[in-house]
Amino acid sequence: MSVYINNNNNTDQTKLIHKGFKCNICKNGKDIEGIRYSCIICKVPYNLCEKCESELEIPHDHPLAKFKYRLDQKKV
Repeated sequence: MSVYINNNNNTDQTKLIHKGFKCNICKNGKDIEGIRYSCIICKVPYNLCEKCESELEIPHDHPLAKFKYRLDQKKV
């Protein structure tokens, strides 16, 4: 599940948080914030945060799906 969290620090920005999805590289224990990348072939869940995906020295062996929005978000 993905949710948007509203920042109340005098900005109107919201950040996307992918609840229950952790990055397989940075392993900081936090849910992925921002864009999430997920392998579409691996049977074991393989997820990356935007930062780790952009800094990969050796690309993942399979294609990665890029999740920029919640799956249940409706375009208006």
